[in-house]
Amino acid sequence: MPRPSPRSAPADAARPNWREPDADVEPQDTGLEVHRQQRAIADAIGSRAAPTPTPAPRAETTAFTLRLDAERHLRLRLACAAQNCSAQQLVTQALDRFLNELPEIENLATQLKRS
Repeated sequence: MPRPSPRSAPADAARPNWREPDADVEPQDTGLEVHRQQRAIADAIGSRAAPTPTPAPRAETTAFTLRLDAERHLRLRLACAAQNCSAQQLVTQALDRFLNELPEIENLATQLKRS
């Protein structure tokens, strides 16, 4: 007997309120939903902070993954909402401030650029 495809017999079909998604309906723009949630959080905590401008990204960027525990992630998202900016902007600004406190790093970076 052939196995049913996941589309024809989804695991969720056993739930009483489950229904197949409409093929012609576009998914919601999650970016807008996230922004709405951030604004709601900022309103709830009474923040009206203006967005913090950050320099435009350089032509060359490198991506990396930052793993956070649940508490730090929550606090980062709340800070984003309160400051009306992205996590990328907050983390970049914090890293820039930290690196500016370490003059030896700038010296090493300058030396590496010369070689």
